[in-house]
Amino acid sequence: MQFLIGTGSKTFTVQSGLAYSAGTRVRAASAANTANYMEGLVTSYSTTSLVVNVDTVGGSGTFADWNI
Repeated sequence: MQFLIGTGSKTFTVQSGLAYSAGTRVRAASAANTANYMEGLVTSYSTTSLVVNVDTVGGSGTFADWNI
């Protein structure tokens, strides 16, 4: 999914069966340039949907190559 770097709620599509839990801090960084990132607390994780409340960002732009 493409996301513009910014704060607020973001829903990432991820693999199922991972160890994310609400309250865990995560960082999503662009695979092409890790200086472009969004970081925040997981608000929920279910099946393949990871919802993160982004409160810290680096860089700018819109990317689809997020690594969490």
